[in-house]
Amino acid sequence: MTHEEQYKEVEGMFKRLSDQMCHVVQAFYLWRVLVFSRSIPEVGKEQAEKNVEIIRSYQNFFAQTENSHLETFIIGITKFYDRDLRSLTLDAIINKMCEYQNDITAETLINIYPDRFDKDELRADYKPFDEADLVDIGNLRQENKQVLENLIVIRNKQAAHTNIEIINVTFIPTEVEKFIEDTQKIINKLQERFSRASTVWDRIKEGVERDTRLLYENLHRGEVQRKEEIRQKWGVKLP
Repeated sequence: MTHEEQYKEVEGMFKRLSDQMCHVVQAFYLWRVLVFSRSIPEVGKEQAEKNVEIIRSYQNFFAQTENSHLETFIIGITKFYDRDLRSLTLDAIINKMCEYQNDITAETLINIYPDRFDKDELRADYKPFDEADLVDIGNLRQENKQVLENLIVIRNKQAAHTNIEIINVTFIPTEVEKFIEDTQKIINKLQERFSRASTVWDRIKEGVERDTRLLYENLHRGEVQRKEEIRQKWGVKLP
């Protein structure tokens, strides 16, 4: 395998993992916005009551959607931190970068992307991997150790398998949001050094909240119209 092929292999792993994690993060925020859409402190009493009315009208859809997004997130985020090097995980990428770190050089990037980088800057300080980064990554992992352990328990006993006994493990959404932010920091720390690229999930939450708000508004308008059509056709006024 040439050095260019080694680089493209790792670059492809980053892309696949980043794409998967975008879906995982989106699933969390979809779950979060659905759960908190009926919270008075979060959206206000009037809006919460409207949202609850819509959820009751389409409860089969909303209950299943909420649960599916939560399971997608839990399984996806815990897969990212699995220790199995045979899977596409954080450790697998680090292991591959360690394996290739003496082969991939600034000239490798220049050969692949001759017009993308400042060649002098790249030649001056490029290295594909720095083991010093593992200290920072370890610290971020340690900060989120309890959150990850809780999610793994939920995955093993509830999402991936159904435990006979009901488990009493939960998580706090704000702690999970910090966990997501720190996961992004880990990917960016490695990716920015390796390919001068970065992963951005910041707009996912904003987009999910906007789209869900529009969904509720459209469903509410549709319900008003449906009830009016029933009144006009059958003379029955629905609550």
